[in-house]
Amino acid sequence: MSPSIYELGVNFFFTKYSFSEEPFFNGYHAWLAESYRRADENNVLPALIEAVGLAGLSNVSYAVDLESKSKERYCSALNTLKEVVNDPVLAPEDTTLMAVILLILFEIVTFKTWDRYHCWVAHVRAATALLELRGKAQFDRERAGQLYVQSRSHILLACMQQYTSVPYGLVQSTYGFQSSPTRQQWQKRKIASPGSISEISFRTINLRAALKNRELTDPAIIRATALAIDADIASWRAALPPSWGYITTDKLKDAPGSFNPESSHIYTNNWIADAWNNWRTLRIIVKQIILENEICSMTPDPAQISTAEAVIRQMSIDICVSIHSFRDNPRILAMIQPLYFVALTELNTSTIIMTAAGAASAPFTNEKTFSAYNQDQGKNYAQVRRNYHPKVFQTVVDHHVSTGGQLDTVLDVGCGPGNVAGSLAPHFKHAIGLDPSEGMLATARSFNAKNLTAASEPIRFELSTAEELGTKLATSPLQDSSVDLIVAGNAAHWFDMAGFWPTAARVLKPGGTVALWTSGPVQAHPSLPNAKAIQATLDEHRSKHLTPYVTPGNLLARDRYINLPLPWTLPEPVPEFDETTYRRIEWDLAEPFHTGKDEADLDTFEKMLATGSPETRWRQAHPEDVGTERDILKIMRKEIERLLHEAGVEKGKERVKGAVQGAILLVKKKA
Repeated sequence: MSPSIYELGVNFFFTKYSFSEEPFFNGYHAWLAESYRRADENNVLPALIEAVGLAGLSNVSYAVDLESKSKERYCSALNTLKEVVNDPVLAPEDTTLMAVILLILFEIVTFKTWDRYHCWVAHVRAATALLELRGKAQFDRERAGQLYVQSRSHILLACMQQYTSVPYGLVQSTYGFQSSPTRQQWQKRKIASPGSISEISFRTINLRAALKNRELTDPAIIRATALAIDADIASWRAALPPSWGYITTDKLKDAPGSFNPESSHIYTNNWIADAWNNWRTLRIIVKQIILENEICSMTPDPAQISTAEAVIRQMSIDICVSIHSFRDNPRILAMIQPLYFVALTELNTSTIIMTAAGAASAPFTNEKTFSAYNQDQGKNYAQVRRNYHPKVFQTVVDHHVSTGGQLDTVLDVGCGPGNVAGSLAPHFKHAIGLDPSEGMLATARSFNAKNLTAASEPIRFELSTAEELGTKLATSPLQDSSVDLIVAGNAAHWFDMAGFWPTAARVLKPGGTVALWTSGPVQAHPSLPNAKAIQATLDEHRSKHLTPYVTPGNLLARDRYINLPLPWTLPEPVPEFDETTYRRIEWDLAEPFHTGKDEADLDTFEKMLATGSPETRWRQAHPEDVGTERDILKIMRKEIERLLHEAGVEKGKERVKGAVQGAILLVKKKA
């Protein structure tokens, strides 16, 4: 008899998400298995184990029925758990805290957009409350220690993402844990470190929160505080027993400070590997604080700057090298946060950034922010997003024609509101725009109702992805060798390029062209009053508020497609494209890349920034803060206003001026 759908989910859970490493998780796996089998009306673990397992299984099999079944089990368990946590007898039990940990895990496994971020936060807060409720006596049992360390990692992650101080409940629980028989036994068995990395983590997180909230502004005090934490981080490392050491493969030994993707670390177990990466992440964070403080100081210390930069790069390399240790291991989820810190660190090389971003986001997930737009959102997006300068379009057309391209059919991929298709249509007999969002397509059809092609045809807008390129449309699907020019303006960083390039090779005519371009990040124009300080405010906004909402696609756009996968750089190259004729055009900063003026009033500037995907994800995650004094865009706007006034700009006349340096990638299909 074939196993049921729920049995498949349970098997997947215990294979992928249950720890069985000895000696730290001694008996943990067996306890979970026993709890799953235990029949009890208040036991929500069976439903949650099935929910998480089915959710994980649906991610790798892309089966809609598995996803719906997992949500059913999740909702059922959540309703029961609400009653359990309000029961004074049941709430302190291990199974209750374990259930909340599984709720947290479910939100991680099913993550698609930030509109459910508040659910994850609510579960993390529930775990914090339960730890406090359970009190110091809980740590007389080893299992309670196992549950504590799992809860702690999620609580600290929430603090890091939100720049908040460590909650009282976790502080009290940690004090109880540090002096408990469980931790003392773990130290004797060399499982727990001699020093407390938790205490150092708390101080680091509280310092970040104080800096973000401007509770601490004196550079001298910031320097002294950060250096003291940095010294304690080094002391923690020095006190580790030999059993906590690791071996680096020979491929990296001869090249300190460099990165070889094939190199690896060999640890005693993955618990120790995880602890090392927590330590490395702390070092990166503290060194970033030191670096930013020194750069802004009136008397910067060159030695501190140099040391901080070197340590940040080396810790980032070590985190990337450790990836191999977590392959096919349940603790791989613990790598996500360290990898994202690495990916968002601009000091790192492009190889390190893309290695970290790729590993943290694997398997590839399609862009969900803009594809979920409705018509009103698409209309608002189109109203504030400027079109590209005519010279951009002429550059693309000129290159296409001069290299043998024809002017029959142009295909705009990820067309959004259709500005690119509308601008190129007069050059071609036929024009097609594709987008995965019905809302964007409705806007495109409305905005381009009067735009016609060279053959006086209306532009055709269709629902399709960049990986299918209209080949599976129900009506008039695109045929092989039917398109002359494929374009994508500020969209390719959302494509699965391994799926895009083979399909592009199919639909392009021989000698056809693929043109992909991006604007890159908006910078404060040098002529703007107080430009350096305003640029620092923009950078702080991105690093402090948007870091949790940045995706690998955002990183590709930030770096102006330097690391965008091309046909010949894929693991499975697409031979139909000609590498020898590839051309990358770096747009001159002095030349306009967009239409319209470079200046804007602050209302328009705020609306433009609100259409960015990280900002959109932040708004999805914090709907209650949008438009209030807690809105991150309003916080930034207020600071920019202050800086403009400081530079002599009169109230009511505040305007900002931006600059972008675009890049155009031109790839030819062999004739």
